Amino acid sequence: MGWIKVLAEADLAEGQRQVVRGAGSKVLVLKHQSTIHAVNNACPHLKLSMKKGKVVDGTIVCPLG
Repeated sequence: MGWIKVLAEADLAEGQRQVVRGAGSKVLVLKHQSTIHAVNNACPHLKLSMKKGKVVDGTIVCPLG
């Protein structure tokens, strides 16, 4: 499978997060330190949305972590 366009880079400001649907699953897209990242929106242990997760040392951590 190739890339799937889910939103324009210009639509995402620094620090902003947006949950989008791509290829049948929810993906969290965020802009952190001028770089766009996309991760599965569900945390692995509780399946909670990662939208309110914290970025710690370059890693997104579950909101309850």
